[in-house]
Amino acid sequence: MSNLVVGNIEAASSGRLSLGKTFGSWTVDSFVDGTDYLAATDLFVCAYISVGNQTAFAIDGYTDSAASPTTLLVRDAANYRADGGNTTFVTYGSISFPVKKGDSWRVESHVISAASGPTDLVINTMAFGA
Repeated sequence: MSNLVVGNIEAASSGRLSLGKTFGSWTVDSFVDGTDYLAATDLFVCAYISVGNQTAFAIDGYTDSAASPTTLLVRDAANYRADGGNTTFVTYGSISFPVKKGDSWRVESHVISAASGPTDLVINTMAFGA
């Protein structure tokens, strides 16, 4: 039995499915909060925030064909508050979303309440190409 090929999708007689694409390398912690980027290839964006005491932040992921994207795809939040009477410990938040080649994307954090900024915001990408 031969393989069935439709576009870039291949279904082998073994039952395995191939998309005809592979993952590229990670680009780790090389992006700036709130900055618009143009995708040179299809890619995945993964980002996380870590917050310290008395802080609460949200992290948002945007992508579309505009130079400054307005389509919000994903959002998460982290809150760490230890003031005796009200204790909340959700110290990490993360998002992941795909971006099409030629589209723009942005990750940005937003203050919910804070004595200071996020302890850490890391934005990573992995290309997805032929």
